[in-house]
Amino acid sequence: MLVRGIGKQYYEAISFFSDKLRLPDSILIDFTYSNKMSVQGLCWRNERQHFCIRLRTKQTKRDLLDTIAHEMVHVKQYINNEIDDSLNTWKGQVRKDEPWEEEAEDLAIRLVNQFTGDYYINTN
Repeated sequence: MLVRGIGKQYYEAISFFSDKLRLPDSILIDFTYSNKMSVQGLCWRNERQHFCIRLRTKQTKRDLLDTIAHEMVHVKQYINNEIDDSLNTWKGQVRKDEPWEEEAEDLAIRLVNQFTGDYYINTN
């Protein structure tokens, strides 16, 4: 996997998340940043194996790890054809409740906790 646009201090986390999500080595992820986002991060497919992740600036390190993991779950979803570019289809069915976001939230928390060794359990 080729990763561009993010500091070296996050490569280990990105590699860990990639391994856990079983992302192929052939993908390219470009990271960009914006301070004018209403969300923590965005992910989209540029080409079949090329993805862009935009991160909101001024996040804590933990929030940034959570956001990176969340957006990498979306990369997994694109690769496995669980979501499409229209972002209204989940596993081949049109959905309005965005189950891809639920999966990304849940998996991101687990991935970051595994990476950091923090096994805090959210009971909400």
